This record gives sequence, C-alpha cells and structure tokens, in this order.
Amino acid sequence: MAMAATRFLIRTATATRNPVFRLMSARTQATSTAPASGSAADLTFTFASPSEVFYNQAKNVRQIDVSTVGGNMGILAHHVPILGVLRPGVVSVFETDGNTKRFFGK
Repeated sequence: MAMAATRFLIRTATATRNPVFRLMSARTQATSTAPASGSAADLTFTFASPSEVFYNQAKNVRQIDVSTVGGNMGILAHHVPILGVLRPGVVSVFETDGNTKRFFGK
C-alpha cells in the first residue's frame, strides 16, 4: 500500500512539471472567467495608509496592479474573484481619465 502511494506521488509530481500538463491547467483556468458586463465605473476603490486616505470609495478607477507572493496581478471590475498575499512593492492605480498613480506599499 505504501509503495502504491509513493508511486502515485512520484507520477503526480512528474506530471506537474510537464509543460503540456501546465498548459492544459492554464487553459482550464483561463476559460472560467466572469461575464464581461458593466463598466469600469462599477469598481469602487478605497485605499489608505494609517496616516492618510488616498482613495475613498472612488469610482474613477478602472484597474489596480499589485505585487503578490505569486507575482503581479491586476484588479478589474467584474473579474473572477481571486485571493493573493500582498508583498512589498509598487501599487499602480489606473484612473478612467488615463492618469496613473503609483504608491509603494510595504
């Protein structure tokens, strides 16, 4: 029984390193997106530090880019919910008028 479990774990670990397997997994994840409806105005953004509020329920933001442990990611209105652990880095806020503001978070 223990030998069968060991073989299964070895096969699984080998399969996850296989680029074809990763491509198939990525394709499966990419096809499960939220329906594209609404506009960027549907995004309500609040961003603050302990001493200052930068955005308070702002509607003029279309995208936020943050650094996470898993890499950089963008936050959009009506996107599939995702959870990530933030890491120190630049937070880029893209406003609907084309301006971009950058903040350093640690």
